[in-house]
Amino acid sequence: MNWVLLTDHQRHVFVQASGQLGLTTSDWRGDAQAALTGSVREAAYFIHARRAASASWFRRALDWLGSPLDDEGGSEPRLRVPSDETGRDRLGLCDDGLASFDEGLPLGTLCSVSGTVIALEPRIDADPTVTRDFWQLEPPVWRLVEAVDFGVLPERGPPVAVCCAMAPLLIAPVFWANSDEVADTLGARAAGRMRELGRTRRRQRLARLELNEGERVEVRGVVCEPYASATRFDVVDRVAAYRGRPQVITRIVGDAPGTRLVIRKAS
Repeated sequence: MNWVLLTDHQRHVFVQASGQLGLTTSDWRGDAQAALTGSVREAAYFIHARRAASASWFRRALDWLGSPLDDEGGSEPRLRVPSDETGRDRLGLCDDGLASFDEGLPLGTLCSVSGTVIALEPRIDADPTVTRDFWQLEPPVWRLVEAVDFGVLPERGPPVAVCCAMAPLLIAPVFWANSDEVADTLGARAAGRMRELGRTRRRQRLARLELNEGERVEVRGVVCEPYASATRFDVVDRVAAYRGRPQVITRIVGDAPGTRLVIRKAS
């Protein structure tokens, strides 16, 4: 693991890119003074070069007939977007039943919380988009997520903060965009990373997913407590609107090493 010093506070930028040992990761929280780098060896959304190369010649010969999201062939590492153009959960990430979030759940419990996406105060900016997720599916593959922490307001009970220290997996309808067009819509840090990732090609076609305030979601992650999680999430002084008044954040649904946050947009 390596630390890279950061100085400004802004949106989080998470990058995953193909490397010799798997996916290299760079996780830059906007409220942190450093970015953590590491790697992913195995994941449902990642097909290592060794596995891709073992596909039958018949399967590889039919690759050109498949959807742009069906990318399991070839000898290069591949990424699989977790959803399709309709927002379907292609990888079954939400198949397992989890306990519904409750204030009484022990810290570290895997759980799910459903509700409406709301902003945490003080806000990072006035942008209503809380997560932008881009996937480059042509080798060399990479993924870039620009995000802010947000709240989920359930039908009953107070809001829950949703925070991540590494790239979450977003299940939402997939759209397509060109890299040179979307870079201008990102913050300076994310735009700079996207240009670095795309330096081998001036123009790339990217799978694009988004999550906005006011949309309904199911979030699946780990129960965390703000003060105990200060090294990963800086939300101790954040509040969320609840029945017309601010509500102090007392619980977080987040991630943990080996457990990535999953966010599914309601259809």
